[in-house]
Amino acid sequence: MLKPDFITFTGADDLNHVDELQQFAKDRKVEFAILFSESREGTSRYPERDKIEEFRSAATPLGGTLDLAAHLCGAWAREVIELGTSEADRILSGFSRVQINVGRLKQPDHQINLVHRWARRLEDRFGHSVQPILQCRDTFPDDARVAWLYDCSGGRGTIPDSWPAPPHDGDVEIGYAGGMGPDNVAEILQTIGASGRGWIDMESRVRNAHDQFDLNLCSLVYDRAGMGDPVALIPTN
Repeated sequence: MLKPDFITFTGADDLNHVDELQQFAKDRKVEFAILFSESREGTSRYPERDKIEEFRSAATPLGGTLDLAAHLCGAWAREVIELGTSEADRILSGFSRVQINVGRLKQPDHQINLVHRWARRLEDRFGHSVQPILQCRDTFPDDARVAWLYDCSGGRGTIPDSWPAPPHDGDVEIGYAGGMGPDNVAEILQTIGASGRGWIDMESRVRNAHDQFDLNLCSLVYDRAGMGDPVALIPTN
């Protein structure tokens, strides 16, 4: 059974408070991924700029206690993959990892190099490390210039028929996503097997019936993934 290095919970938005995330993250190996979209900002899953600033103020590289990732979507993701820069760059300080949510790469070597060099420029600009992440849909590439998240459905929460083996290059950092949640995370980690490594990421199935990012569901996932002793659930209003 894969024991993840950490779990990424994606989709905290305007309805979530930074102090609740900080309370949850204490003594847990978790990362919160914030979805960035210029066109969807302020809608469910995509926080407004002021809320992003609130999350960012608590980021580990800026002296806070939250490990944060930015997941760039839409036009901002396309800018990075095509131009090696984006209008979102100026608000990425504090985010230790940045995932570029695009489909299959048309010019893999060139575009991976663009993303790698872009992340290095962000590091020089912000004074802290920035790990770039790209998605793959089948096997993991043997390319350590970026980290790779296997997600065959591109964020739609579909469970794949099978999970890829880790790449031969042990320096390539990898993660798994696709339909994980409290009801199936243990079974999926068993299917991935002990040969797996890296992190796991989930979004859709840690939202409740009101489409709200739910820390109680995140707590259940953490427990059932075998990440440590159960921790009390977060009080709900």
